Amino acid sequence: MGYWSIFSKQIPERFFGWVLLIPYDAVGPEIEIGWRLNREAWGHGYATEAARPVAIYALRTLGLREIVADIHPENSASIRVASKLGMTHRGDGVHNGVPCRRYAITRDELQSACNGDRDLR
Repeated sequence: MGYWSIFSKQIPERFFGWVLLIPYDAVGPEIEIGWRLNREAWGHGYATEAARPVAIYALRTLGLREIVADIHPENSASIRVASKLGMTHRGDGVHNGVPCRRYAITRDELQSACNGDRDLR
């Protein structure tokens, strides 16, 4: 678990952002996946491309039962990334005083998603 940096393939010294896999609120027991990219990297699929192997690693290799992501309701781009990863909306709440939508995926759901999506295998 930890943070992974995202760099441009064309210009390797260009930092685009990061993906994380950490205990939720640094204490768990839930495990959170997240991504943050520089504005210049938005809209190119980098978040999905970087987060997909992290999600697969978390659920398959580490054997985690579930991973979660709390996303601001107005952040439609991150909601699309979560959806592309096979995560589904599990409810709304507040995290650190900010409204959020909880997205999650379990090991079983990943397996179901993999059956229909060659990119998740």
